[in-house]
Amino acid sequence: MDIKVENNVPVPMNVGSKPRKYPWDTLAVGESFLTIGPQLNSMQVLCTHRRTETKRFIARREGDGVRVWRVS
Repeated sequence: MDIKVENNVPVPMNVGSKPRKYPWDTLAVGESFLTIGPQLNSMQVLCTHRRTETKRFIARREGDGVRVWRVS
């Protein structure tokens, strides 16, 4: 059986998993999203888990929801 080797085939996103609920990976510095429902504490924990050397997020209560900003 011959197997063809190919270049420049992009890896599909989220293969075998459900789509992400929040747009962590698409936020640029200064951008934010508002979510209704989760508690502030829950979103602050998620911000901590999403933190890397180059990405940092903060969450603040806004009306009935929580707004998350990418700050670095």
